[in-house]
Amino acid sequence: VIIPVYNSVNYVGEAIRSVQEQSLDRDAIEILAVDDGSTDGGGELLAEMAAEDPRIRLLTQENSGTPGGARNPAIDIARGEFVFFLDSDDTLTPDALRDMLRMADAEDSDVVLGKLGSLDARAAPASMFKRTVADADLVEDNIFNTLRPSKLIRRTLIDELELRFPTDQKVGEDQPFM
Repeated sequence: VIIPVYNSVNYVGEAIRSVQEQSLDRDAIEILAVDDGSTDGGGELLAEMAAEDPRIRLLTQENSGTPGGARNPAIDIARGEFVFFLDSDDTLTPDALRDMLRMADAEDSDVVLGKLGSLDARAAPASMFKRTVADADLVEDNIFNTLRPSKLIRRTLIDELELRFPTDQKVGEDQPFM
């Protein structure tokens, strides 16, 4: 699980705890938190959390100016069969990763979109979460409404397509990747 962090000290602890509390085997989860030059104490919070949980790998860098600039270094070192991108102000339900992995295995899927919750004022998209769809259509199932990267993605797909987030876009950098 890759979590880019920039000045989100009020949210990131809960986001990381939502990953720590997943119903998967503890050793099946790697958390890559990237402190992208936070100035609000977020980096210190991440360091404390990493010291308490060996599953958290903390990357610290000067502010890149974009979420992609924080995600890309974590993609380069991620070790799992799947990668999941979680924003620092989003959370997962306790069974989210388990359920997405089951769907990926059952359907031999390279990408699985799961429902998210948000910790800040913006609402998480909802139109595509009314029912589970095994072979979703981009238009009919409203998948185009979520070009954000919060999806379970098979690592081999990312590698084969040499996917990385653009670092010259401050907004919408997730759309070219997705």
